[in-house]
Amino acid sequence: MKKNASFEKAIGQGAGEVFPSINDQFRKTLLNNSDTEIEFGIGMAESLGLVFPLLDYDQRQLIFRKIYDSLLFARFFGQSLGRYIRDLEPDIRQEILDHTDVNPQFADGIGIGVGQAFESLDDDLKYEINSRANVSVDITRGLGCGSALSIQSPNEVHIEDVYAKAETNNEFDAGFGCGFGMLYPNLPEDLKIQVLKRCDSHIEFSYGFGLYSAYLSAENCPEELLSMADRNVSLAIGLGLGFGIKFLYLPLEFQAFLLEKSKANLMLDFGLGFGTGLVYRHLPPDLQTQFLVQGNKQNEFDMGLGFGMGWAWIYLSPENKDQAFVRCKTNHGFAYGVGIGQGYHFKYLSEDERENILKKADESPHYDNGLGYGLGESFLNLGEKLQNQALSRTMTNNFFAYGLASGLGMVFSYLSPQFREDLFSRSNDNGWFARGLGFGIGRYSMSYFSEELQSKILLKTKENAEFAFGLGEGVGSSSFFYYKDFQKELPTEIICRNNSNNGDNPFYRRGLGIGIGKNFVFIPKLPQ
Repeated sequence: MKKNASFEKAIGQGAGEVFPSINDQFRKTLLNNSDTEIEFGIGMAESLGLVFPLLDYDQRQLIFRKIYDSLLFARFFGQSLGRYIRDLEPDIRQEILDHTDVNPQFADGIGIGVGQAFESLDDDLKYEINSRANVSVDITRGLGCGSALSIQSPNEVHIEDVYAKAETNNEFDAGFGCGFGMLYPNLPEDLKIQVLKRCDSHIEFSYGFGLYSAYLSAENCPEELLSMADRNVSLAIGLGLGFGIKFLYLPLEFQAFLLEKSKANLMLDFGLGFGTGLVYRHLPPDLQTQFLVQGNKQNEFDMGLGFGMGWAWIYLSPENKDQAFVRCKTNHGFAYGVGIGQGYHFKYLSEDERENILKKADESPHYDNGLGYGLGESFLNLGEKLQNQALSRTMTNNFFAYGLASGLGMVFSYLSPQFREDLFSRSNDNGWFARGLGFGIGRYSMSYFSEELQSKILLKTKENAEFAFGLGEGVGSSSFFYYKDFQKELPTEIICRNNSNNGDNPFYRRGLGIGIGKNFVFIPKLPQ
């Protein structure tokens, strides 16, 4: 455990401020230190964004090379640069934006910084940023976060536009939640209530909110959020992710508390694995080994660990990548997670790496399933070419089809009515796709739907047996999150209330039973 993250970060900030005035050898030493001193690297990255205009060409290239080694360095450097991008020389600005095409965390950071200053940009720069965001989940998510941080703008039209976009774009809403996670401790009580209420009805907002609430507050995370994690799937994942990234800096007592709590909360466990996977290459060898052993015992943690490493794939060393591929052969949950992460950031991978990943996915159903899920969750921002390639693969690879549909089910509430119907039409011709879509909706989205949308979804179970089975299994798999004080009712109550719609659908009921059975030991005793 490291003792003081804030002090370490402050040292990094100071080092960044003097970066222009020190010699090249010392610059390289400071940048290398960010590989193992995570908070030091974050602090230095923030300061480097501020002094960037003072650096010469060679010094700038030294920093640009570093953003491909450390994802947190890339993200916070991008955020710092983004705030002042309008003030940079056109050639430097263009070079910065070009890096967002190939570096996801740098893109995320640029989005956050730009989002905070978006109203002050000229029309041409606004157009370029929005055009890039249309094919980048990371810029989009960053813009959502930056927009939340500037939510007290006096421009009411701008605020209305921000909320409207958060309703129709899952990544923007996730970023929107990240921003409110940063702001939450200092919000007035009435706005805190509104934020928590939004968490109950917006799955991606809830995830982002949990991430930054945990990452910034750590062991001081508000008690009401830790309690909500037991009944909010997405919030639990976000909290776990934030704690996982910061795990090395948490007090030993709080580490023990989290590890114990995660044994009874699968999504918190998954999130913890996700966070540790993101920073895996920066962890000391003994802690890397500890987490790998933990993954051998806890499948959800192992899945999250793989997800984090796959999500951070372009930042991993060749040795880390080889280690991950070897583990994929023996740990199916880890393989599924790696696939999700790589699919989510598939657009950033080189053509050779894409071909290698697809080849390995052809040989592993779990890996292929995860790859599909990652592409499905990021589908809205893939661009038409990758979208068509993903849909085409569903016709030849069953597990990929299941995964892609599950990912789309996870973001179902953000899809247009027409696209939703297109997915149901595709489900009629592909049973694997139908079952995956049902599972994704049931496990991740159903509890966030309005009663009207829940009823419409249940009606679809009469038309497609595979969709009914997947929906039941998904709802059952998430059943330990459904408490009576939650906004939505228990799955069994949903069935009874909609009995005229759902009838005694054997496929739905069988799926529900299987889903509940898989997680029965994690369900509180009263629902059992």
